[in-house]
Amino acid sequence: MAKRRRRKPRWGRILWPLVIISSVSGWFFSSATALTSVRVEGAKPVDEARIRGILETGRYTPFPKLNGSNFESLVMDIPGVDTARLSRTPFGRGTMVVSYTRPVARVNNGKTFLMGENGTFFTDRGEENLPEVRVNPQLEFGASGLANQFDSPTVMKLVAELGDRFASNRYRVEVPVINQFLAVVDNCVIEFGDSTQLDEKFRLLDGLIRENSNLIASSKRVVLTQIRNPVNSPAVSSDAHPKNGPNSGANDSQNPPN
Repeated sequence: MAKRRRRKPRWGRILWPLVIISSVSGWFFSSATALTSVRVEGAKPVDEARIRGILETGRYTPFPKLNGSNFESLVMDIPGVDTARLSRTPFGRGTMVVSYTRPVARVNNGKTFLMGENGTFFTDRGEENLPEVRVNPQLEFGASGLANQFDSPTVMKLVAELGDRFASNRYRVEVPVINQFLAVVDNCVIEFGDSTQLDEKFRLLDGLIRENSNLIASSKRVVLTQIRNPVNSPAVSSDAHPKNGPNSGANDSQNPPN
């Protein structure tokens, strides 16, 4: 019986794949795959330098070791930024797409800042045509930007509902104390009371305006705190003062109102 010849190992078939794998792995984990060019989209000019500074910290980090979510979180810490998404390739290129929270009101509690549609607060950067929300300065605001004693959902609802009815430059919302809300439209004060039954209160306001289209102009105050018993005080007009003849102005000046 003839002996079988032992085959020699074909080292080339074994070694070449190992060499290729080793070379690719070495390149993949080298600084050659680090971010060298990142396009920033959607960022406001005032934030671009800060965002690029954040991305610069990953400049020499190999692609597999670069944690994109960390950079996204750092960018989202910028006031007003809502989302940040970093996409990248292993060839040193990437794109950071930034979106901002839409501001819905300018809040003034001794300091001025913006309230976003998600209820967060951030630095006022001069956005125009926003309704004003005046808040008692004694109400506390947290350092994180979320208010400790500020009912953001109610204020946002008031701003939205009033915005559906009046131009933004005609009204403002006021929060004099915790859970008490009013609006000033032109020169008319509308008292909503607490945050309960706001939908019913706005329906009541709409009904009153349908009955009297001149309600806002002719009223000094409209009280909606009692749904079944709304009250409106007529605005004081100069025509309402009695005319006492040609010297009435002098009499008024000699006896000013207390």
